[in-house]
Amino acid sequence: MSYREHQIKHENGNFWVLENKKGTFTVYRAGVTHSDPLATFAERPETEDQTAMSAEDALSLAVTYCNYQAKRAKERTAEEASASALRARFKAKRASIPRSK
Repeated sequence: MSYREHQIKHENGNFWVLENKKGTFTVYRAGVTHSDPLATFAERPETEDQTAMSAEDALSLAVTYCNYQAKRAKERTAEEASASALRARFKAKRASIPRSK
């Protein structure tokens, strides 16, 4: 599918929010060849068992979710880097221990 630039409402790292149609917003995660949809937020009228949600509320939720996903991705990257550094230190220390024959 093709989208126009004005339909992209927010970007944060590899995550972005698209306005699919008036009042409907989808959060995507960018990949190498395509983007995967993660969640959709839409305006809705008030019913007996649900309160109404305006388009502004739906956009606000989508942007908040987008930022949350970007923050989680950044934290995971930092954790992976620190785990990788620990493994490298362990290997270096292990290599420095003399082996018995």
